[in-house]
Amino acid sequence: MKNLVLLFALSVMAVTLYGQNPNFEQGIQFKRVFTDYRTVQGDEFSKFRSYRPTWEVGYNRKITDNLNLVVPLRAGVFSNSSEDANNTSFFSVDAQALYYWHEPTWLFRPFVSAGIGDVKEYGGDFVPQVPLGLGVYVKMNDRAYVQWKSEYRLAFAEDKTNMQHGIGFVYQFGPRKEMDEKDMMDKKEEVEEDEMIEVAVDTDGD
Repeated sequence: MKNLVLLFALSVMAVTLYGQNPNFEQGIQFKRVFTDYRTVQGDEFSKFRSYRPTWEVGYNRKITDNLNLVVPLRAGVFSNSSEDANNTSFFSVDAQALYYWHEPTWLFRPFVSAGIGDVKEYGGDFVPQVPLGLGVYVKMNDRAYVQWKSEYRLAFAEDKTNMQHGIGFVYQFGPRKEMDEKDMMDKKEEVEEDEMIEVAVDTDGD
């Protein structure tokens, strides 16, 4: 338990997830995640009935315009047995770095992620895992995004490596970031260009 608390505390102190829109510093996300232990063990990926439900909540904070850290908390069940009724409850916390590509006009914003996590199984020990993920954000407005993400989670224990797939909602909050000097110069140039076009139109139209 001490390992889990320490990882969570360090992660929150360090900072956290996502800054899809660079104008906002923080965000929070909620996801429905499906855990898949069986595919990695040789079962068929298409056996979706073997996937188990998990819930995730994460707090987000921007590092740079393209690089962020994420601290997702998850709770749910998994099954690494061929018996469908054999479920194990678990709780986990990760610290992940997330790099994404974006332009102001993009509706879809792809990203990749990597980090370290700790998983506590009911009645079992802590199992460290290394999550490697990829996904995409779909813009709804300046503050809200839909997120899809898939992870391959390499575990430091036998038969614990797994995959997790999730879809959810990200909301950014806090004050808008002030424009830096480069942004202000770009905005000034745009305004000057618009004024020049208006003058040219007025001259030709009179």
